[in-house]
Amino acid sequence: MRLEGDLPMTHLSSRRKNSANGLTAEVLGGFGNQLFIYATAFELSRELQCPLYLDSTWYIKNLDRSFSLDAFESTFIEIQSNPLGRQLVIRFQESAVRATRYGILRNTPRPTGHTFVESGFEFDPRVRLLPIGTRLRGYFQSWRYFEDSASLIRSQMNSLRNPSAWYREQSELISHGKNWVGLHVRRGDYLHPETREVHGIVGSDYYQQALRIVDAIHGDMEIKVFSDDVDSARKLLENFDRPMQFIQPSLDSSPLENVLLLSKANAIVTANSSFSWWAAWLGHGPDRTVVVPKRWFNTKPCVEKDLFLPSWIVI
Repeated sequence: MRLEGDLPMTHLSSRRKNSANGLTAEVLGGFGNQLFIYATAFELSRELQCPLYLDSTWYIKNLDRSFSLDAFESTFIEIQSNPLGRQLVIRFQESAVRATRYGILRNTPRPTGHTFVESGFEFDPRVRLLPIGTRLRGYFQSWRYFEDSASLIRSQMNSLRNPSAWYREQSELISHGKNWVGLHVRRGDYLHPETREVHGIVGSDYYQQALRIVDAIHGDMEIKVFSDDVDSARKLLENFDRPMQFIQPSLDSSPLENVLLLSKANAIVTANSSFSWWAAWLGHGPDRTVVVPKRWFNTKPCVEKDLFLPSWIVI
């Protein structure tokens, strides 16, 4: 791909709507989803050599989530549309995108004009051909959308703004500690009936099998467990005859700080979660072992070659 003259690394904020001179991506969901949307839009804007606009209107009404892409040095201009009119459109399109990706609908309705709506979970090569002035709507969960910008995106994510004292302390401990394997246990909203029906949750059998694979490759390493529900994670892993350290983030830490810490592991066992996917991708290297669950969703199998890096172990 043609990648010349990168734009300056800045983050601005604006109320103006999509501009015809740039590329706009509608951001929604949790931090992992935000990163997929950003990375895809970032690479396309680099190819087009145009400004990148991120529309954060979704977060005006969805107060249980927060727009978090300003936690690291990045190239975009944050914008917001009219929240009253845009919210209805966003909710409808989000439902349509989810329904298509999870196998409920065959095709997602595509609006006319310059909006490109994701039509499925698999990588869509048409994204690479979109012109300046396009608005992206979807989740775009594939490393293939941004493989040409991988090194730059990793550099950006490691350029953490305003790290907390907790993060600095944990980073120091990890840098002077022994080799370790990071386990991610995703619970939280995955325990809600509707969310669980779509995503499902991985059980203790998966983590036992994954640890056996890691032990065979690296030997017996220390185990650090990252989770959005530490109590549930302790209960899930209570029968493991291994000492484990459960990482409890401070209240002032950001999601990115947890991703960055997990990314420093010598081996990672992910959940079926974009959070640990990004930790695995961020710390990618020839000596890193990554184990991921084959069943990413309950309702529809994922396209492994699009979601998982070729070197990852899928079980």
